[in-house]
Amino acid sequence: MRPAAAAGRSRCPDVRLRRGPRRIVAEPDARNDDVLQRLERTGFVLGPEVELPEVDLPEVYLPAKRARLAFLSAPGSR
Repeated sequence: MRPAAAAGRSRCPDVRLRRGPRRIVAEPDARNDDVLQRLERTGFVLGPEVELPEVDLPEVYLPAKRARLAFLSAPGSR
């Protein structure tokens, strides 16, 4: 295991070095305060609460949920 992962730190810096997407979007349950606090500590900016619709496919079922969006932009991006 890499030292940063062992220390419980975010692996997001690895993503920032690659070409491609300039932003990561997380969608934890809006009531999950522990996860929201951890996202803020690792550099995410909390966004609005949204209602995510139910997903019912042969491969997966996800019930509808109230989520809080969180955004992490790569350094130097707008």
